[in-house]
Amino acid sequence: MSQVWLHLVTIKSGKDITPQMRRWIKPTLRRLADEQLCGFVFKSKSPSSGLYRVKVFTSADSMPQKKGTGIFAAAFIRAFPDIPVEEEGA
Repeated sequence: MSQVWLHLVTIKSGKDITPQMRRWIKPTLRRLADEQLCGFVFKSKSPSSGLYRVKVFTSADSMPQKKGTGIFAAAFIRAFPDIPVEEEGA
């Protein structure tokens, strides 16, 4: 099975901001580890913080599929598997 690598790309400029997001995620997760979190609420549909049904494009001209998880939300879930999570509005 091949691994899929997701990238966070801006719509208007087409700029890949994945490296900047990954640099932000690491220290943010370290800071959150020092908190006494009992749950976490994510921003729905966000490419960085969406938990469910985030739009994923397989190419620049493809139709999006609502099957992804935001890049920060995915990292949070991996770092804190025992903390309950949900999206806003749920």
